[in-house]
Amino acid sequence: MICAEVSLYPLKTNQASEIINESLTTLDRQNVDYKVGSISTHIHGNAEQVWASLRQLFDKAQAASEVSMVVTITNAADDEIQGRHRVQGRPVRSRQIVDL
Repeated sequence: MICAEVSLYPLKTNQASEIINESLTTLDRQNVDYKVGSISTHIHGNAEQVWASLRQLFDKAQAASEVSMVVTITNAADDEIQGRHRVQGRPVRSRQIVDL
């Protein structure tokens, strides 16, 4: 299992919120757990699924605008890292609308 923290930054557009939110819909089709925050999204899953999710996220965003994507990835098995988006030991899928 790995965890990625990702932030998307659409460039040269007034539609940043729309591009980010539309890009985040790609995570609904991936077999990963994720939580959307105000400035980044945490994605948890096996390595192949997380990497595929990041690729889909970037591809969707770049289709709409020039974009910068910042990613931090860890394979640490620390419960604090993996557990912060869990309820009673079960992963939580979470999504919220981002308004910039």
